[in-house]
Amino acid sequence: MMHAYNELYLSDSQKNLAGMFDYAIRGLKYSGDEFLICLSDISKFVQFLVL
Repeated sequence: MMHAYNELYLSDSQKNLAGMFDYAIRGLKYSGDEFLICLSDISKFVQFLVL
């Protein structure tokens, strides 16, 4: 099957997101909801930049 991107990117992305989540929850003492809201806000900002 042909993929739009190398499958190795998915594994790297998952590891990076897990690391961000772990740091936010354990290191910065964010709640899970706070982290997801921040992540959502960042993705909206990046989407705005790309458009």
